[in-house]
Amino acid sequence: MPLATHPLFIEDRAANHEAKRGSALKRSIVVKNLGDRPAEVDLWIVATEQKAEPILRWCSFSERNPFRLEARESREVMLTFDIPQQATPDLYHYEVLVDAQAQYPDKPPIRRPQQFRVLPSTHDAEWGTDPLFSVQPVTQAANPYRLQAGEALDVTVHIKNCSKRVDRFYLTCPELPQSWFTVRYPESSLDNPGLVSETDGLELNPDSSGSIVLRLHPPQFTTAGHYFPTLRLTSSNDDTLQRLDVVYLQILTSDRLDVQLQPSLRRIPSESGLFDVQISNQGNVVRKLIVDAIDPEHQFRYRIEPFVLHLEPGHSEPLVIHTMPRKWWARPWWGKGREIPFDLHLKEVSGAMDAPKIPSTAQGVILWQARPWWMLVLLVLAGLGAVGAIALMVWLTLFKRPAPAPVPQPQIVAINPTVNSTTGEPLTYRAGKDETMRLDWTINRLNDIDRITIIHLEQGTEVSRKNYTFAGSIPKELQRRAGQQDLCAAVQEDTTQLSCRAMPIAQATPGTHTFRLQVFSRSDRTQPVDERTTDSLTIAALSHPAIVQFSPTAATYQSGSEVGEGAIAPPIRLNWEISSPEQIQEVQVMGITEHGTITDAMQRYSLADGVPPELQGFCSMTTRLVCRNVPTSATRPGTYTFQLTLIAKQSEQTIKQTPPIRIQATPPKVQSLQINGEDVGQNPTHRIELSADKPTTITFSWQIESDPDTQVELLPAPGSVPATGSLEYTLNDQPGQQPLTLRITNPSGEQMTRTILIETVAPPPEPAPPPTEPTNPVSPVPSPSPKQLILPIPVQN
Repeated sequence: MPLATHPLFIEDRAANHEAKRGSALKRSIVVKNLGDRPAEVDLWIVATEQKAEPILRWCSFSERNPFRLEARESREVMLTFDIPQQATPDLYHYEVLVDAQAQYPDKPPIRRPQQFRVLPSTHDAEWGTDPLFSVQPVTQAANPYRLQAGEALDVTVHIKNCSKRVDRFYLTCPELPQSWFTVRYPESSLDNPGLVSETDGLELNPDSSGSIVLRLHPPQFTTAGHYFPTLRLTSSNDDTLQRLDVVYLQILTSDRLDVQLQPSLRRIPSESGLFDVQISNQGNVVRKLIVDAIDPEHQFRYRIEPFVLHLEPGHSEPLVIHTMPRKWWARPWWGKGREIPFDLHLKEVSGAMDAPKIPSTAQGVILWQARPWWMLVLLVLAGLGAVGAIALMVWLTLFKRPAPAPVPQPQIVAINPTVNSTTGEPLTYRAGKDETMRLDWTINRLNDIDRITIIHLEQGTEVSRKNYTFAGSIPKELQRRAGQQDLCAAVQEDTTQLSCRAMPIAQATPGTHTFRLQVFSRSDRTQPVDERTTDSLTIAALSHPAIVQFSPTAATYQSGSEVGEGAIAPPIRLNWEISSPEQIQEVQVMGITEHGTITDAMQRYSLADGVPPELQGFCSMTTRLVCRNVPTSATRPGTYTFQLTLIAKQSEQTIKQTPPIRIQATPPKVQSLQINGEDVGQNPTHRIELSADKPTTITFSWQIESDPDTQVELLPAPGSVPATGSLEYTLNDQPGQQPLTLRITNPSGEQMTRTILIETVAPPPEPAPPPTEPTNPVSPVPSPSPKQLILPIPVQN
């Protein structure tokens, strides 16, 4: 398919195609989604030649696979090649592949050939060539070295020092635990000629070779599988110079299992039927086993605990086998007993074809002992008894006389609660109505009745019993009179059937009632020949009266002759609703002020004759007593709580209170404030000119509209005054300001103040007389002291 028609496209923006050993090479790749739908894109590289396979380990991507590309979207992905120090300088060829198989399943991956060159590093020019080393035996990923569990492998590493300096080399396996390997360096005699000593590294002269032996010894129970440990050769001259190689190992599978059964023989029933089994996993694979036991003849049942085992390599688990006979009757009757061998079977839970082999099973033996001799004797005796019983039954069948016919006995035909003649339904009863429960019944063979007994059961317990004796006829207390429909009478022509209707049995009381009728025959006066019990009859208990609802018509009332919009005028009115009013003797209503005093006499309403006259027009009574807008005597401002009390006939009294109800006082209103007949209500400051020759007096009058209990005070004097009045004030003869305050407090505690500020000014000065010569010296006369404010004298209107 032409590349132009593929919805994915790769663009290479890299300019650098070379990198030195030990450095990183970055290549920029732009992936474009030319399609019309989003795609989940996978990006990877493949080596196109064998020598380029290592670059697959060197490469990392800046985006996580897969990454999402929207339609017509492109994204730059950075490929980073971390070139190791030991990489071979050469030209490496590879391909970059892009695919979106989920969105474009019919499109093949896009391939873009790439290459880069690995150059020698600066270190190579300074120190010459790197050391050469090889590993024996040679292993590959496709051909690993195979080791049996518990075996060891000696790996020889040959090293040549290609530098111009003496160097010491060290060999490690960083990916393996220390318990897996041992490094053995050759003995050295370089320091002291003639002496040989072990060293911790391989010291080589320039252009000389040597070997290091690495002994790999995985533990006995190492899990089977493939292992790829890395060998790392390090130079002491340059810590950054490291040569790596990989040894490919395959630890072969060992499926050895040890099964021990103790004891191998059990004598049953003299011994317990328990066998102890110890299963050990001596291999190197994890085993999950199902354990089962079976005998060829299926004589015993085997219960194994636990029947599933999970065994790690080198571990063992115990289990217990409980043996039980399947057929107890198959036990031998005599002899030395019966040996029953059984086999222990192990099965892998996985059930896969490549599951490890199961070793040969262990075998145990059960010796089923013979029965005791006395059981055989009992069996013989039981057989003889069975033969005798059969012979007796045959004799009785063939020679037994027929039994006499039974004597007919009285029989109860029916017993039911009495039904209503009009509706045909059983009568219903209510507690407290002085009613009597009644029954109907019919009995055959009247002439054979000795007596009948009526038993009254309440809640399953007998509470009363009545006996009626028949001396050849119906007892007088049960006989039906002419014209009556209740009591008892013979109803058939041969007078053999007794029919009783609407028989009074017991007073109707609350509870569950049943009635039992017993009939005694004249032939057997001790035991009843027939008896029957009625179905349960439940009478509900008296319902106690309860206050369903008790509340005022409003939470707040407004006193005064003029009530504002949305406010309700006193008195306080109440609503209540009471259940079961027929059980109430009296209803009491009482009002309480916020100070705890009773507002007025308690209101008592008797319900003995229905709704009392005082509540006519406010209340209705059916199954409930419902009263609306019942007036009370609370009219004055204040906070009230009302209490409703029910005095019941047969139960304790019930009390309920309303939440606090408030009657708000009328806000005080100042109708008039005048000084000397002039209105000063809108002008709080009033100016008065003082008289020069006499005290200045004013008349202050007021008129307040409020509740009767409103308190009015005139300050600073005289204090409390009536709501309407006037006073005369003598002003101070000195210019200044004199306040008059009118304070009004209504019954709710709300206050209102009006202050009039009287500003006094001095009179204009008189013209000065012409100057004259004094004839006689005149003594100075002291000026009078300023007059103080004189208390006003009330003026009678």
